[in-house]
Parts: sequence; C-alpha cells; structure tokens
Amino acid sequence: MLDFKVKRFVGIIFHLILAQICLAQTGIANQNFGKDTLQLREVVVRATRPLAKLNSEGFVTEVKGTVLEKLGFAKDVMGMLPGVLNNNGSIEVFGKGKPVFYINGHIVRNNIEVEQLKANQIDKITVITNPSSRYASTVGSIIKITTIKKVGDGFSFDNIATFGCRNYMYGKDNLDLNYRIDNLDVFGTLGFEKGKNTNFSKNVQNSWLSSHHQQNTTMKSTQHSKLIDGKWGFDFSSSPKLSFGAFYQVSYAPIKTNSSIMSSLYSNDVIESETSAYKDIKLRDLEHLLDGYCHGVWGKWNLEMTFDLMWKKTRENQNVIEQIGINQDFGIKDVGHARLMATELYASHPFLKGNFSFGVDFTNSSREENSESENSIMAGENNKIQELNMAYYVETMQHLGNVIFRIGGRYEHVNSEYFIGGRKNHEQSQVYGECKLNCVKLQ
Repeated sequence: MLDFKVKRFVGIIFHLILAQICLAQTGIANQNFGKDTLQLREVVVRATRPLAKLNSEGFVTEVKGTVLEKLGFAKDVMGMLPGVLNNNGSIEVFGKGKPVFYINGHIVRNNIEVEQLKANQIDKITVITNPSSRYASTVGSIIKITTIKKVGDGFSFDNIATFGCRNYMYGKDNLDLNYRIDNLDVFGTLGFEKGKNTNFSKNVQNSWLSSHHQQNTTMKSTQHSKLIDGKWGFDFSSSPKLSFGAFYQVSYAPIKTNSSIMSSLYSNDVIESETSAYKDIKLRDLEHLLDGYCHGVWGKWNLEMTFDLMWKKTRENQNVIEQIGINQDFGIKDVGHARLMATELYASHPFLKGNFSFGVDFTNSSREENSESENSIMAGENNKIQELNMAYYVETMQHLGNVIFRIGGRYEHVNSEYFIGGRKNHEQSQVYGECKLNCVKLQ
C-alpha cells in the first residue's frame, strides 16, 4: 500500500515538471509557475441576433443581412418564416389560410408582383395572424413586405434567370431596371415565364352485388403556360415628411390545356359500355393595373392615401369531343371583363401611451361574362355582378407596462347587384351592413 502511494506521488511530480517544460517552450511560463496572472490582449465575442421577434403587429423577420437574403425570391423566404407554408409556390399561413400581401404599405392586386420580388431586395417581413379593424373581416392573415430603400444616383439593372426540370423543362427570367437622381426613383421590370406539367390518374372501382361490376377510369391532362409581364413606375420623396409614387403593370398569360378521360364498365368480366371525352382549353388573360400612393406627416399626424385601378379581360375557348355510342363535338366560348377601383384614406395620431387611428376604405368592382355555345344543348349566358363596398374603421393601441392591447371597430356597407341577361336578379342582389369589433391582447 505504501509502495503504491510513493509511485503515485512520483508520477504527479513527473507530470508537473513535464508541464512546466512545455509551457516554457511556448514562452508563457515563468519562475513562479501557478502564481502569476496571464493578461489577454483582446477578447472577441460573436453572437447572432434572432431572426424573428414579436411586435405590436405580429412576427417580424429580418431578411437583410441574414442568410434569408440568399434564398432567391420572396416566396422562398416566406417558406422559412414561422407559421408560413410554401406549397409549390402557394403561400399559406398555418391555421389562417391564404394571406393578403402588402408591399411597402400598398395591397398587392396582382400576385406576379410578389413572385418577381427578389430576396435580396427585402428588408423585413411581418406576418400578422390577428388583423386589426383596418382590414376587412374576410381577411384571416396578412404578410407585409418592406423592401430595401435604394441609395445612390445613376442607372442600374439586375437580371435573374431560373431554369429547372419537373417532368418537363421550365424557366423564367426577370430583368429589373432602375434610374435614380436626387429624390426621384424611376424603375421598370420585365418578366417572362414558360412551363409545362402533366397529371395522370387511374381509378379502379369494384362492386360485388348479384354480379361483379368493375369500372376503370383513366384521366390525363397536359398544360402549357406562359407569362409576359411588364411594370413601370416612379417614387418621389420631396422630404422625410412627404413621399408619393405610382406604377403601371400589364401582364399577359396564355394557357393551353389538353385533357382526356376514358371510362369502361365491366359486368362479370364482360364489357358493357365505354365512354371517352377529349377537351382542349385555350385561356388568355390580359390585365392592366395602375397603383398609386401618397404618404405625409403633418404635425403629429401620420397620413396615408392609396388608390388602385384594374382592368382585366379573359378569353376562354373550349372544344369538347364526347364518345358515348356516337360522337358529339361541341364548343364553348367565354369572354369575361372585370374592373376594380379602390382607394383608402388613413390617419393616425399619438394617444396616451400608444396611438389612435381611423380611416375609410372604398371599393367598386364589376365582372361580366358572356358565353356562347356551338352544337351544345347548353344555351349562352350573359351574367354581370356589380359590388360597392364602403368601410369605416377606428382603433387604438395602448401599452400598459409589458402588455400591449388593441381595441377597434369596423363597419362595412355592401351593395351587391346581380344581372342575368341584362335584367337584375333581386333574389341574389343584396344590400347589407356588417359590424366588426376587435379586442386583442398582443403581448
């Protein structure tokens, strides 16, 4: 036992001497080993800030200066946000359905504007799951996108081309042009997309009654799509207290779809009937959009005004061939016209430990469809819908310590008129009002 303690003591002394020799070779040892203090020249501490945080509106995610700005386009970034799902380009907020998009404070009427927005142009994204009284009662969620304000004068351009393969080759190209001088910013965007996809399904249904019945159904469709889009506009800031701008956007989207369905019915393995149908659809959408805004500060008042004008024309031609014993060939032509005019006036002012805001929202829209049939038992139709919506809202948001709450109300007056063949249908035409009260504890 004593011999073991002596060996252990000698081993400890040996390791101490070896450590002293190693430290001396590195130049940081001295005569008083274990008693002196070593001083570091500097200490560098690295940390990462949280990407998402909760504020008075909702979850705010910083994109600028983070890894998110390298993801490509805006929808790629949205798929990485908390509570947001990106299903092959279709954006949804978990539990709230499809959101309404806002870019720099104005509502997005054409989703092409979101699809063409690049990730490196975004400053931050706010996801709102409890919209305030400022928004319609039908709005379940909102995604607000704030872009980076460009600096420097002169001309600049940026081009991104994307190609891929999903059963077939697809691609898109976006060219951004910009010219800035002093407080004036003139911009333009040109975009082109082309794609093709195919769907195929086969269903077999068996029924055992007095005899065995089997029905086989095969469906196949192929779609060719294109998109040509152009946008031009300007932004002007005369001072930090006044800014305004507008843009005009036109888009043309031709889509061609070929589909077929074949069905056969067997009884005790003996064929009883066969049916088939072939359909060719040519759809052409042409849309014009004019958007404008004005933002100003007057004393402690924050004032905003936006307006939207939209015209859309849709042409659809269908050719159908049905084979049910005899061949039947018929066609349907449908032409649709839609227009929209919308404007909003908004004002806010500091009040107590928060703010007080109110505003008015006006929307006037109409849609008319004319259809003609050739060699079909279905008669042509002429339908028109006109809708006038007037909304008023008021709201206050207050801070009580670490608690933020919001109280507001909204009243909407809707006048909807439905016409069939030029005559008003009183059963489907309605005039009604809706009141919405909103009380939410945010934090």
